Amino acid sequence: MIEVIFSSGSLDDLNKYQAIGIKEVWFWKNEKITFYELQNEGYRKINQSQCLSN
Repeated sequence: MIEVIFSSGSLDDLNKYQAIGIKEVWFWKNEKITFYELQNEGYRKINQSQCLSN
């Protein structure tokens, strides 16, 4: 599942993604992308997507 948000979205949304089991979330803000991976205890920021090859 991919959700693209141009005008809104924040770390607060991670709770709803966790509830439906989204394994990886990307945020694009200020021309920078950050990746979060779902772990047992919640989301953890990671350096690169596990979904993309190098």
